[in-house]
Amino acid sequence: MEPLIRRLRETPVKRWVLYFVVYCSVGSFLQLMSPQLRIAAFRHDWQVFTLYGLYLVPLSILLRERSWHVQYAYAVVAIAPCDVVGFALGTSFAYPGNVIEHVFGPRSFTLVFVLLAGVIPLGGNAILAWLEAVLWGRREPRPLIARRTIYAREVLHLASLEGAAAAEPERSLPTAWP
Repeated sequence: MEPLIRRLRETPVKRWVLYFVVYCSVGSFLQLMSPQLRIAAFRHDWQVFTLYGLYLVPLSILLRERSWHVQYAYAVVAIAPCDVVGFALGTSFAYPGNVIEHVFGPRSFTLVFVLLAGVIPLGGNAILAWLEAVLWGRREPRPLIARRTIYAREVLHLASLEGAAAAEPERSLPTAWP
């Protein structure tokens, strides 16, 4: 936990401010457009500030320099409880007959919504890296996160799992059942 807190503390204030302004602006825009988009909305406007500003900004900063698939996976895992609890408690609601329900069915709404929301930190980090380059002339060491090399410590070592399975003797099935 300490490395995560250190990373948040070491983040420059102007980066925090830029993230906060962009994320809260996008969240506010989506909340204002929700009656026209008719997909989902927060029950209360202050939820934009808490979710986008106080939850997604730190999450995005923590995930910023990781590869795209790691950012997406962590984002889905972090966003899922918020969305599930929000829809269950009614602090967030889905518009009846929305496009997600129409395409995937009403029982799949929350799952599809979480999978789509998982893109927020990934897209936010890409946009903020571009904005920082435009505003401050600074470029990331790896400006295109999608092209970043995948490091061994970031992926599940399937070879070790396969090695464990190979160590067990194969059991052959009987050719004829009694």
